[in-house]
Amino acid sequence: MHHPANSNTGTMNGSDRSYTLELAYPLPRRVQAGAPMNPPIAVRLRIRNNITGSEISAQDELSYFFINISLHRESGTGPALSQNSSTQGAVASLEPINDSPPAHADTSPADLSQQLGAFAHFSNWIIHRAGSYRVQFNLFKLEQGGPPAPGGRTVNAGHRFLTSLMPDDVLVVQDDAQSPFYGS
Repeated sequence: MHHPANSNTGTMNGSDRSYTLELAYPLPRRVQAGAPMNPPIAVRLRIRNNITGSEISAQDELSYFFINISLHRESGTGPALSQNSSTQGAVASLEPINDSPPAHADTSPADLSQQLGAFAHFSNWIIHRAGSYRVQFNLFKLEQGGPPAPGGRTVNAGHRFLTSLMPDDVLVVQDDAQSPFYGS
């Protein structure tokens, strides 16, 4: 199942780059309320050089990026439902996969050793209340003071919003620990 990726282009460190978030693998359809998800939700960041169009590793910047996850109504509208999920585990830093481009273009997407990019894992994020929800991921970069770069907006001093992703998938959270549907 392909998940649409949202992107926002910004200029950083004097070079044009675009940022795209995508799910590393499909979200589970059902999870248990109050329990960690297994496997945990993971998001991939892809960074492209807008001049050449090529994907780049940007490992020199990864320590400045962070992604937060938030829970929303099934419709995807309205503010985040922060009271329904834990704040612990709601922010993740990114870990690189590789720092060199793939050897061949026809490499299987499952072969991470042949991919560029970085991942954020939300292994401690827990949803406390049963219901049907959508999740949203927001990518930020820590920055020193100064005006925001074109394509980005200042969230607060030292943080710049770059892009977000809200997959169409609906996550069903159930209280019943005996359900045979978890993870399917």
